[in-house]
Amino acid sequence: MASASFCGLICMQPQSPDGDPCVACAERWNPPTIRRPSTSQIPKLVVLQQMELTSSESSPSPKEPHEIFEGMPIEIVGRIFEHSIRSDNPDWPLKLPFKLGSVCSQWRQIAWSTPSLWTDVLFSIEKINLSRRIDLLEEIIPRSGTLLLTLRLTGVGLFDGKSHPPESFKTSDDFQRFTRCLYDCSRRWHSLDLNLFDMSYIIPLFQLLPDAPNLKKLQVFLFTLDVDTVGEGSPAIDIDFAALAPNIQAFNVSYHPNLSKLSLCWDKLIELSLGDTISEIIAATQRSHILRRLFIVNRESEQPVTLPHRTLCTHTNLRSIHIEDAHQAIAFFSSVVVPNLEDLSLSTGDVNGISLAAALERSCRGRTLTRLKLYNVRMGDDVQSSKGILAVLSVLPSLIELDLSYQHSPGKAEDYCGVVFRTFGSDKRALLPNLQVFHLEASSSDHDDFQFLGNAFTHIQHFSSPLREFTVTLQVHRRQTWMEKMAVLVSLDTGLSRQIQAFQSKGRVIRVLMKHGLSQTHDIVPLSKVV
Repeated sequence: MASASFCGLICMQPQSPDGDPCVACAERWNPPTIRRPSTSQIPKLVVLQQMELTSSESSPSPKEPHEIFEGMPIEIVGRIFEHSIRSDNPDWPLKLPFKLGSVCSQWRQIAWSTPSLWTDVLFSIEKINLSRRIDLLEEIIPRSGTLLLTLRLTGVGLFDGKSHPPESFKTSDDFQRFTRCLYDCSRRWHSLDLNLFDMSYIIPLFQLLPDAPNLKKLQVFLFTLDVDTVGEGSPAIDIDFAALAPNIQAFNVSYHPNLSKLSLCWDKLIELSLGDTISEIIAATQRSHILRRLFIVNRESEQPVTLPHRTLCTHTNLRSIHIEDAHQAIAFFSSVVVPNLEDLSLSTGDVNGISLAAALERSCRGRTLTRLKLYNVRMGDDVQSSKGILAVLSVLPSLIELDLSYQHSPGKAEDYCGVVFRTFGSDKRALLPNLQVFHLEASSSDHDDFQFLGNAFTHIQHFSSPLREFTVTLQVHRRQTWMEKMAVLVSLDTGLSRQIQAFQSKGRVIRVLMKHGLSQTHDIVPLSKVV
């Protein structure tokens, strides 16, 4: 029998009759065709290539992992490790430093002996491999030493699609070992975040609260709460948090069937997060006279907001408000006076900008509000949106930081940015005389990558003189290659580069960040290379 000839590239399939690789190997082996740059782009690409070569030639030879921190105190290295695993978002837990320990034995020794790296624990209660997961939990918690702990317990969709875990699981040896592990460290609880199934599943964990004297923050989010089963006489109402956890300063709950019966030490509460009607939330806030931070959580089942018929109440200590459904903001600020409000964040929804501006003017007069964030907030069509943003900004003369984010529809990102930049017209100096930080975040569609960048940088010379930082974050829907990132910079024309250079020459900061999904943002190639 004649021996077969194989292509030898990737697979061991026979060659084609002409002696070429098989079709599958040829398709995988050949690099993709790269579009030839235009004549105007070639000089700038050559300069960028020379910069990259010069940078690589002048850079020192890479060190081995164990040589990077040679001679540095272990405490300093531990702090560096802590910053490397900490998320930009304070609500996201630290990444456990197992990857640090896998680099080399020295890194492992430092990571394993640095208690501050193990104080933020995320544990997922899953039916699969639960025993091994608890083994790992029993290893992690002792590494935190005597430091206070932040525990985040999650579990959803983990029991064959059932919304409630079976009773057999709650009484199993694994679950008993899990609760015993938590009990052993309960005196070191500082923050407890329960994102679990239902109140009947969470209540056994509440029985450990009396043994947690250092607990300051409690968050309860119910994934599959059946409102019909949580009513009068439900354990959700009968829990006396004032007695079980008297030192709680921050209480966050996604839903409570009757806020009037919520038992807390209100005189100690400085942070509150609730999901209910505006009327009920306002009534609840009046029970705390030192409240500083308020989060109003969106409930999909809520009826259209109506203005509460009550006398205006005043919160002199309230400094920060986050409203998850923007259309609730008008009802809230029409009923509450917050003369010292500093930070306002509105997320997702349609709102009448002119009405919102009037409510803000009555409630806080904009005298102390220094930070405003609008996330996916729509103010009507193109014309109405422009007027609405102008109306809101006109009542906020003390604004220092402005954060505008629009990711609702990638195809509308360009239109939204157009509204924003038309808003910052010739009169914006009078509107925002104290603005120092401006952050714009928008989606980028695959077929229209970063077109609004040109509009963004074209308008930077019109901002008032105090502006010291301008950031554009691109929310992409697929990971960009290095060539695509470079194409963004190449698209900046010479005139735009001069504008950026003039902005940076005054000690100001311009950043272009890219974010994919929930991953952390990171800089595209620094703009200083093209100016």
